[in-house]
Amino acid sequence: MKYNNKNLLQKKIIKRIFQFSFIFLIGILISDFIFSSVSIEKELKKIAIQTSVKNEEAIEEIINKYKSLLEAMAHDPNFTDKKFSMEKRIHNALPYDESMGLEAIGISNSKGDIYLTSENIIKANRLRKYFQNCLNKKKVIISSVISSKVSSKKVYIICVPVLDKRGSISSILCGIINFEEIQNMIETENKVFYSFILNKNFKLLAHSFNKNRIGKNLFDFNEVYFNKNIKNIKNNIKNNSTGSFYSYSSKNLTIYFTTYNHIKNTNWVIFTKININKYLESIVVLFITKIIITCILFVIIIKLLNNQIKKKITPVDEFLTAASNITKSNISNSTELTKVFKYSKLAFEDPLTNTLRREIFLIQGEELLKSVDTFLNTLLLFIDLDNLKGINDYLGHEYGDKAILEFSIKIKIFLNKYDFIISRFGGDEFLVLIENLTKKDLEYIRDNINKALTGELISENKIQKYSASIGGSIYNLRNNYSLNTLINYADSALYASKSKGKNCITYYNF
Repeated sequence: MKYNNKNLLQKKIIKRIFQFSFIFLIGILISDFIFSSVSIEKELKKIAIQTSVKNEEAIEEIINKYKSLLEAMAHDPNFTDKKFSMEKRIHNALPYDESMGLEAIGISNSKGDIYLTSENIIKANRLRKYFQNCLNKKKVIISSVISSKVSSKKVYIICVPVLDKRGSISSILCGIINFEEIQNMIETENKVFYSFILNKNFKLLAHSFNKNRIGKNLFDFNEVYFNKNIKNIKNNIKNNSTGSFYSYSSKNLTIYFTTYNHIKNTNWVIFTKININKYLESIVVLFITKIIITCILFVIIIKLLNNQIKKKITPVDEFLTAASNITKSNISNSTELTKVFKYSKLAFEDPLTNTLRREIFLIQGEELLKSVDTFLNTLLLFIDLDNLKGINDYLGHEYGDKAILEFSIKIKIFLNKYDFIISRFGGDEFLVLIENLTKKDLEYIRDNINKALTGELISENKIQKYSASIGGSIYNLRNNYSLNTLINYADSALYASKSKGKNCITYYNF
């Protein structure tokens, strides 16, 4: 079978690189997407909990403002002294009523009759149950949210016991307070991050923006609850427990995270709800943008990589093409053919350092000089490993081989960011041809390469250090030399470096 496909090996390598790199990059992007989603989710949960606590504290502050007023009035003789008639006591309460903007202030007599400022000293027996509850429990009572018969607005009642000199409850003092202040406190136009208040019957008392939901049951909105079932949530609410849950609305295809806290001394629960979709949308948009940018960069890199692989692999493809033309008529036996392929790699590379053999370097170097940009610089380095003899003599030849291998690796690492080919030219000598260099690149290599190529080997407390003596010659528009001429000039520069005491670099024509 003939090797008819041109550049087949090159195409296979690019294909494999493309496949594995693409999978790797997509894996990184997906991991980044998951990590970003989890991080944002944690941050949103933290913000939701903090907001819920903040709202709870703000509501309690509003309630405590009125509670403190009523408790102060409960110790004022104007409201506790029995020498004043009920009418007089109510009259004394009018300034407090007006200054605090209350719906009404109420006082009960010993018979349980209730007088209100808003009803012009008329008995208000319809409030008796809240007063009775306060009387029985002998503590401050805060009612549910109810409709006022005076203004038809939503109100709540705070009842405070009034004690006589013996510490017995002589009457009950109450404030009927407009619930609108609490409603206004949680109002917002933000439909992504909002709050609402619920009573123990799961009816909405207030909502940040959707007043049409007030009075309706929270669990009538056809949402699916992920991490907790409805029964657990209801039990938590009834038991004054805090909690959180995820839900999904099929109506608007939205995922929500909700957290809730009980408001002290009331039967109210404050909920804070986050529309997760809005935040996920931004992550998805960012994720898609990253994919597009990555794909564009990936295509550019593959094209650049293809050019570099072409330079390296073309001789191999040519070898395989030539080898495919070998037939039984021009080769004596199959054993020889086997040897051709077995040792083909050895024909190209030095087995110790995996660098090009001298002959291959000379061929590829000539081809490279034909294609380089002469407006930039191409640098040929002749690098000699200093002190190899000392390493062989004092540590042994196996350490000599180790030094050569380490030395070749250090060269590759230092020049990694450049386009280059490298050959083990002799026992301890290396040739490197580096293309497309600016003047700054030449200066950088000159100023840093010796430091990068120094090292040491240790055996049984014996230390042998090694370094590099380097000569360089430059090919560009002004110095249009052949490869052999560049090698000769670099060799002369190497000799100059050795004359200076080794471990340095000299450029022949910089």
